[in-house]
Amino acid sequence: MVRKIALEEHFGTADPDIVEQSREHFTEQTWPPHRRRLLDVQDERLRLMDEAGIEIVVLSLLAPGIQGLPDRAQAVDWARRTNDVAARHVEPRPDRLAAFAALGVAGPRRSRRRAAPRGDRTRVQGRAGERVLRSGR
Repeated sequence: MVRKIALEEHFGTADPDIVEQSREHFTEQTWPPHRRRLLDVQDERLRLMDEAGIEIVVLSLLAPGIQGLPDRAQAVDWARRTNDVAARHVEPRPDRLAAFAALGVAGPRRSRRRAAPRGDRTRVQGRAGERVLRSGR
């Protein structure tokens, strides 16, 4: 059997409330189910992965994400916080989930130091210049 790995599967967070960046792309009727899917990484997403025969998903923060935040302090803070959320999503199912790290491009030096998630047992990875952000294996 061919292993399927899905890359850049979008997710959002409610705290910080970055998921609302996507609202403008949907109608009032279609937004609620899409918002729910962006926030739900464990239940519905894993079920849909099973139905599609996808073994591993690499999560990626929705667009524009951190890059859409012009305020440097907010971008750095939200990058850290959304990476923490990604790590919490990955931690219970590292066999099925991994995540790309988000970086605040408004303050790249500070982001490189602070973007890595706080946990060290999950697979959240990224690159900031020459620095590799990696937690877990």
